[in-house]
Amino acid sequence: MVAVLREVTAAPFANVRVDPAVTMSLLQRAAKDQATLVISYLDAAGVATQRVVAPITLRGGQLVAFDSSSGRLRDFAIHRITLVVSAHDR
Repeated sequence: MVAVLREVTAAPFANVRVDPAVTMSLLQRAAKDQATLVISYLDAAGVATQRVVAPITLRGGQLVAFDSSSGRLRDFAIHRITLVVSAHDR
């Protein structure tokens, strides 16, 4: 997990947006497979961050996932997710 966080910090995501349908598909698959992902996320102020998350479910336009940075469950607005990659591919 620490290695993934180091890689994400060392190589931030470019200004690339993934197709919303692709995002939904990847998030649903990860929740089903209990896979860990790295997401690029824009907060309400437009600040981009990278998060290592374990998706639980999708509901009402939100991704419910365990966020390794905060150590708790969080809701992420799906329309603010700009990139999704497997944590194991990093």
